[in-house]
Amino acid sequence: MNTYLDKLSDQQIRDLQLKTWKRLFRGADIERKDSFLEYFEERIKKLIGEPYREAAVEQMIITDSGDPNCYDYTTIITYKCHQVQGKLQENVTWAPGPGEFLEVRRVQVELQLPSGLNIRDDLRLERDHWDPTDTNAAQPVFHKETRTYDFPFDKLKKYYQDPNDKNMFSVPLDAFREYNGLTVTVTGEGTIARTGFIGWGMSHPTKGFVLMCRPPPGTYARYEPFGMSYEDVRRADPSEIPPDCQERLILICNTWVMPGAGIAISFQPKPTPSPKGVN
Repeated sequence: MNTYLDKLSDQQIRDLQLKTWKRLFRGADIERKDSFLEYFEERIKKLIGEPYREAAVEQMIITDSGDPNCYDYTTIITYKCHQVQGKLQENVTWAPGPGEFLEVRRVQVELQLPSGLNIRDDLRLERDHWDPTDTNAAQPVFHKETRTYDFPFDKLKKYYQDPNDKNMFSVPLDAFREYNGLTVTVTGEGTIARTGFIGWGMSHPTKGFVLMCRPPPGTYARYEPFGMSYEDVRRADPSEIPPDCQERLILICNTWVMPGAGIAISFQPKPTPSPKGVN
């Protein structure tokens, strides 16, 4: 049975929504040019109908490379993709920020199908510029025992690398759109400068995250949120961290994170303790 709202056009719905805002905030000039309402309508409201991610976790492992100018760096990012209006996010993309990586040595993408859903025998990835030979060679390696599709670095470099950025890789998810709850794991390895920041920014609406960072020996990790506030993120209490992981920075966010927001990490030398008896 159609409701009153079902009978309204999209424009009539928008007009009704505006009247509702005005009724809620009587006396506020919410319709003025460049108002927050205008920003909300143009930039935020559309996210309500976009696919989102949850259970997002990043592990950062930074070790001494032996080079005084750089560290060895490994990042492992895992999250679950969730449908909205029957669609998942369009791609899984790995794209470090400008200057973040001095060298990218390896990237790997793994897609694990949720349990309880059938595995399709005809699942194939397609791209317009692939010829039939490329299409066959570009298919991921499937591990039936773990229900995981694996995209090793050689395939990513040959078939999924951005033509304008050799450090950017993108795997389309159109063939996986029916798998609500698809688990994505992206691993990256390379070198980063000892100075500056390394960041984790969200490309889609994300329902909370956990970031675990093991800093290089002799350093401690500092963090700065961007696109969000310090109140949105809390540092794990030492009582929540196992004894052998006390040196790690563990950040927990329990709220929604918008696209473009995230955390930047830098590494600072540990202060040298003063000799006993010296003030």
